[in-house]
Amino acid sequence: MLIRLRNLVWYFLSFCGIVATLWVWIVSNGVFAFWTGVLSCLVLFGWGTLSSWIWGITRQIRKHMKQPIEQLTFVTKQIGISREADYIRVFEDIVEKQKGSLRFGTEDFVKLSALKNQNFGITKINWESVEAEDDSLINVPSNAVYLLNHFGRPFVVRLGGEQNKYDYENEAVVSTGKGQQFQLCARSLDEANEITAWLRKQTGLNSIYRGQMLLVASPQDGSLGQTIRITKRPSQPKDRIVLPENIIQTALRLIDSRLKHRDRLVQLGHSANLGLLFHGVPGTGKTLMIRYLVSHCTDHTVIVPSDMAVETLRESFRLAQYLQPAIVILEDVDLLAPQRQTSRSVDGLQELMNQLDGLPSSSDTIVLMSTNQPDVLEPALASRPGRVSQAIEFHVPEAADREKLLNLFLSELKISFDMSQWSQRTAGASPAFIEELCKRAILFSMERSGADTSGENQLEIVDQDLDSAIHELVIVGGELTSKSLGFPAAK
Repeated sequence: MLIRLRNLVWYFLSFCGIVATLWVWIVSNGVFAFWTGVLSCLVLFGWGTLSSWIWGITRQIRKHMKQPIEQLTFVTKQIGISREADYIRVFEDIVEKQKGSLRFGTEDFVKLSALKNQNFGITKINWESVEAEDDSLINVPSNAVYLLNHFGRPFVVRLGGEQNKYDYENEAVVSTGKGQQFQLCARSLDEANEITAWLRKQTGLNSIYRGQMLLVASPQDGSLGQTIRITKRPSQPKDRIVLPENIIQTALRLIDSRLKHRDRLVQLGHSANLGLLFHGVPGTGKTLMIRYLVSHCTDHTVIVPSDMAVETLRESFRLAQYLQPAIVILEDVDLLAPQRQTSRSVDGLQELMNQLDGLPSSSDTIVLMSTNQPDVLEPALASRPGRVSQAIEFHVPEAADREKLLNLFLSELKISFDMSQWSQRTAGASPAFIEELCKRAILFSMERSGADTSGENQLEIVDQDLDSAIHELVIVGGELTSKSLGFPAAK
């Protein structure tokens, strides 16, 4: 409104000056018209100077801070692109709730520290859309200056500076490369540091990524920085898990007791972080258990490094600190952390150990790791309590559990075979193998009975279907079946 008023006055004075000059030229002579034009230009120049002072940033900031610009402290900090929307959301929330707060637009190139030598005008606010949770978009201003207060301490803040955004077709991908400059103006350096720390905490609490499941990876085009992709959080009901009860209860007890007594643990000088290492042959339910724990910890942000690059790991743990409480998932950690004697490259291993050691004792972070080959893990990772709090071994299921698995994967079907016999025939099989066996048997049943695709007729599973399925998996699959699905190789 004020900007529009200033422009209207400017247009009015310009129009009056032109009309006056033409009128004098017509009714008098060129000399008077010339001086009338000069006077009009002086009036316009004077109005421009006065309006710049009235509607300029400097006067607004001086009034808000109650100090001359020359006495203020200016701090600049680079933030990643993934943090921009979080900061803006906090600023907008303060403007909405805090009396006396103010927000206005300015030129994109403006640096607050330059106000000591130059004044800048106020302009309209430009808006851009940013991906938020549930595939929705939020609008954030891209050129705003905020005049805010923190417990009686006035400060001015703005995001602006060089950007290095990467273009992706999927809007859910955000780069963590070089982003905006966080510019803060405060009355002293101590106040600036206090306000900066408070804002960082608030942005984490109000982040668009909080409570989401995030995939972190290096950009495919080789650009610097990492990408963050919001993905669907898994849902794993407990009744779909067939594991020894002691495994489930141990993992749940470790997590629940830690969450319940976290603050007291920290007061007593103990770390509240938790590292769990699940190990066992392929297909024994390690990934299933991780999904269940993720479903159980609904208020945790879940972070999954999609590759094992050093910077990807570093960014994953940065996010864990920023968005805590958080869960970091490292599946097949043996690919990252082999014994040093058998691997020339230990950069990823060293980075992982550094990140685990670097978690503050008060951090609210759970690290879930899994491996099919615990014997190749570096002892400094696997055998150190500060890095791995508890290792849990996943065995192939016993006969009773194999029968439960067969019933689970063939539920709602007509079972016409000896369940106990097939429980014995699948001795040594993993849950993953039994699931694939049941799926193949269902397909053979459909082919045998000529079942329609409508699903109206109940399928019947007979010995023939299971015989065909196990022959295809074991005899045709051979030794590879043992490694990929978890079943003794065919002799």
